[in-house]
Amino acid sequence: MPWPASSGKDAVKVISGGRRADLRSAATHAGRHIHEKVAMRTRYLAVLLSAALTVLLAASPASAADGSDGEPLPPDELAALEDALQIPTGQVQLGTLEERAVPVHLKNKKSGKCVDVPGWSTASGTRLDQWTCVDQNNQKFRFRLVAMLPAPLSIPIYQIYNVHSGMCITAGGKDNGSAVKQAPCGPGNTWTQTWMTYRASDDYYVYINYGYSKKCMDVPGYSTSNGTRLDLWDCGSYRKGNQLFKAY
Repeated sequence: MPWPASSGKDAVKVISGGRRADLRSAATHAGRHIHEKVAMRTRYLAVLLSAALTVLLAASPASAADGSDGEPLPPDELAALEDALQIPTGQVQLGTLEERAVPVHLKNKKSGKCVDVPGWSTASGTRLDQWTCVDQNNQKFRFRLVAMLPAPLSIPIYQIYNVHSGMCITAGGKDNGSAVKQAPCGPGNTWTQTWMTYRASDDYYVYINYGYSKKCMDVPGYSTSNGTRLDLWDCGSYRKGNQLFKAY
């Protein structure tokens, strides 16, 4: 078939123009293909990174900064603490009520809030709650040393009373969920008011109602809300963030 009636130069321009169009189309297609491959690989890497972070967070150490539960106590410590709780109260040598001079706040590790007597109450039976920490006497407590368990345990047992009301922190029952309340302080053998303190994590202690419920002071449901009432609950690992309190 003869070529169209045109000069040779015009024929070269037509052919060259067609090739440039084909090359541009091929380049565009190749670029789109590369972009899609990069996007797929990016999504794949994002999925892998998300999975890796999930694993790392699940394996985070016990003393997490957010106050979450830590690893259980080492077996020897756990056994010693359980043994201490089995000592009959009749075998505990009570001393004179030795006053600890400096009043302190009791700050929960999980919520970051302080044990509080709501409304500055001086009424017996008022349930304690947690509230944002402030420099006020309804959040300050003094410790009276009641007894010291014999060596090698040497764990102190205290009465703890509020500076404002003068009343002692008292266990309201033996069951999980029982109230933590204030009541007039009795003698050293008022076992509902005796608290065994044990350093379980950094500067944080568990407060175990000794000789009565044998349960830990607890912020229910891991709540971080003002006004949440404290209760008693099984101590479990002794390193639950909602059962750890710092005296400061």
